[in-house]
Amino acid sequence: DAEELKNQFLIAITDLDAQIHGISREDLTNQIISFMKDALIRAQKERQPDYLLRRVLISFGIILILILLSLLISAWQKYCLKKYQKIQKSIDNLKISRSQIDEFRNYQELTTAKTELALGQKQQLIWEQQQHQNSFFRSFLQVNQLILWLCSMIWILGNFPYSRWLQIFLVSHVIVITIIIGTYLAIQGSPAIVNWFAINSFKRLENQSYVHRKIPQAITFSHTLKGIVMFTLGCIGMLGIFQNFNVSITIVLLGLGIISLIASLGGHNLVKDIISGILILLEDRYAIGDLIDLDYTMGYVEDMSFRVTQLRDAGGRLSSIPNSKISTVHNLTKDWASIDLRIKLNLDSNLSQAVQLVKQVANELKNDAEWGDKLLDAGSILGVHSVSQAQVELMIRIKSIPREQWNVAREFCYRLKQIFELKKITFNATITSKYR
Repeated sequence: DAEELKNQFLIAITDLDAQIHGISREDLTNQIISFMKDALIRAQKERQPDYLLRRVLISFGIILILILLSLLISAWQKYCLKKYQKIQKSIDNLKISRSQIDEFRNYQELTTAKTELALGQKQQLIWEQQQHQNSFFRSFLQVNQLILWLCSMIWILGNFPYSRWLQIFLVSHVIVITIIIGTYLAIQGSPAIVNWFAINSFKRLENQSYVHRKIPQAITFSHTLKGIVMFTLGCIGMLGIFQNFNVSITIVLLGLGIISLIASLGGHNLVKDIISGILILLEDRYAIGDLIDLDYTMGYVEDMSFRVTQLRDAGGRLSSIPNSKISTVHNLTKDWASIDLRIKLNLDSNLSQAVQLVKQVANELKNDAEWGDKLLDAGSILGVHSVSQAQVELMIRIKSIPREQWNVAREFCYRLKQIFELKKITFNATITSKYR
């Protein structure tokens, strides 16, 4: 073997090679010979049984340490998961349960206090922010666990001459692995960032009027923005991987354009749903938490995206409606609400006194510490609406903040009935209300 090796041609050293290295050709030749000799001796030593046995024992020790670290990380992840589930229970308790919804008979009874509507939604978003942070931290632990195993495996593979080619392969693709891990962490962390911006926006919204309208709108945009950001980050990560494999970005974008064109032709309804969803958000027709009437169904907007809107009715039924199917929307909880009260009095009642009492009740309600901030005005008496053989009908219109029109109407009717009974004004029909 030694004789055959001496006769093998390995490399030719030229004057240009020596000039590049800044030494003479003889010195460069001696350096290469010394390097090759050391490499051959090292290669022979690495293939000896005692060397391989030592490396196997060291590898087993590293794997044992990795297992212990993985157990610690898994225990940490379980602890974080319990905190996540605890937060989820708090969110579930904040929402109206199915049993509570079944007890309501109509939408007038399906209302909550102002703090439960606006601040409750804000608190839910804060808890969701904590959940997103928890999820990101658990993902970060998973990635650290993966990196520990990957780095250790690369080191172990490099210790054995028979598997060193696999180490070289993994190291050559470390950029791709980094892009995948970075994209994964960015996608996991993006919902927490979007929620952070939404929560900070509440600090400005709380001091503005119609806070009940603006907070649900901000929540709706944050939910939709999460999906957009995650999709965008995923696309950026894919483009980075393609570029690393020397695939032209122009070709990739052209291919995506062709696929999008084919998808738009085949999924015409899907495109219509997405366009309709974008217009609904931009035009602010409704937001999460609004009570809307679509003629064929009515309910609270529980969730919405670019494609579909989900409504929860008084019976607890959840309806998913494609956005392209939504044409006429009656929003009962946007900006302000109006209550038309019709008071039917007997013909022998003192009409002037009744009008004064109605004004008195309206003013008292507007100046009340509890109810004043729920009314936008003290009400306006529209006058006698109709006269029949048995009764006279008065009409009064009251403006209130969204979602409080039913509570205001009930309180107004309760106080009006008390003062009518006190002043002995008789009415032969119940006081009726109309909301819009």
